[in-house]
Amino acid sequence: MIRAPPTGGNVKTNPNFDASLSLAILRYVGAPEVEPTTVDVPGAKLDDALMHPIASEGPGNLGSKPADKTIVLNITQPNAPFFDINGISYLSPSLPVLLQLLSGASQPTDFLPSEQLHVHALCPKLLLPSDSIVDITIPGAGDHPFHLHGHNFDVVLGTDATVPNYVNPPRRDVINISGGNTTFRFFTNNPGAWFLHCHIDWHLEAGLAVVFGESPSDNISGPKSQIQTSQWKEFCPTYDDLAPEFQ
Repeated sequence: MIRAPPTGGNVKTNPNFDASLSLAILRYVGAPEVEPTTVDVPGAKLDDALMHPIASEGPGNLGSKPADKTIVLNITQPNAPFFDINGISYLSPSLPVLLQLLSGASQPTDFLPSEQLHVHALCPKLLLPSDSIVDITIPGAGDHPFHLHGHNFDVVLGTDATVPNYVNPPRRDVINISGGNTTFRFFTNNPGAWFLHCHIDWHLEAGLAVVFGESPSDNISGPKSQIQTSQWKEFCPTYDDLAPEFQ
């Protein structure tokens, strides 16, 4: 028997709410098709802060020294249902940030005018230098599973934690923000334009995201520069030629 007791719903706010739909039967091949009997017992909640990595990166390799760059992302909702991060609600750019980096954008004024407000609001924090330790702190403002593209990170300060863990922190690419000053740490060794966003789709649609431009010059030249194929370069013109309702 699989149980998934729903939380937060009720028939007053959702006429389709039916708590009985939170049960399902999973049978292995060959198992008898009989109704199982179970006893509802309170489950033990998993504390993922107690999970330690065995990945090749090794726990705590980023150390406990102060980060080279610390970024605090404050979430507000001055215009609900839209979200702001540091006063800016994310909008998809007309030209991808990676293409702007490949065109030489390395300073706030190098970006498209439509994006300069976003860049200036977070810059120089939006642009990340190469080979640096970066700490991202997101004060708790509701439950939001944040996902970072391009990097795994060390969760050095989990939700509601008061003491940082630099020795054997959990290593993730998604972290839930629900209280305290959740902080994660990563090393900038992967040039690119990396999206940090809430993994709840309608929160992302409502602007709960930022893009980091990592190691701008290293995207253009050097051993980690971007490989640009002819098909890759043709993608945006093809997209731009679509009718607005298909973009």
